Amino acid sequence: NDPLVRKKIYLNYERESNILATLRHQSIPRIYDYFMRNDRAYLVMEMVHGRDLDAILAESATFFPES
Repeated sequence: NDPLVRKKIYLNYERESNILATLRHQSIPRIYDYFMRNDRAYLVMEMVHGRDLDAILAESATFFPES
């Protein structure tokens, strides 16, 4: 609960969230906003429709090819 450590954690979260928000790729959900409330960090992300990653990986016997 050290205030200096908490401040550093928040600054790192803010920096990384800003970086994520600049990414533009069809396979990466957009980041619209980020914030902290009650000592919890939140990202507001684009809604992606489809199956979840656990289901896809459970059906796959091998790694996916890079393309």
